[in-house]
Amino acid sequence: MIIYHISDELGRHGGALFTGINDTYLFRLPEHVFVHDHAACLATIGLTLNLSKTKCYINEQYQTPQYHTLRGDIAEGFNTDATTG
Repeated sequence: MIIYHISDELGRHGGALFTGINDTYLFRLPEHVFVHDHAACLATIGLTLNLSKTKCYINEQYQTPQYHTLRGDIAEGFNTDATTG
């Protein structure tokens, strides 16, 4: 399955992919995370990436012009839980 492929690829670079009911979290340096078109991968299994709920967070020390180019239309920041902040 494509999700396992992405997870394996991120793992080769010390990263990870975690999924929950309808959420996916990719962890690693931008050049490793953004090498995959996550929307296209999800589409192969009938899922749609909702950009309005998609966020991209990277620590300020790693924010480079490349990061901003790679994230494209994905908003910066992170989602917070309304009950826990």
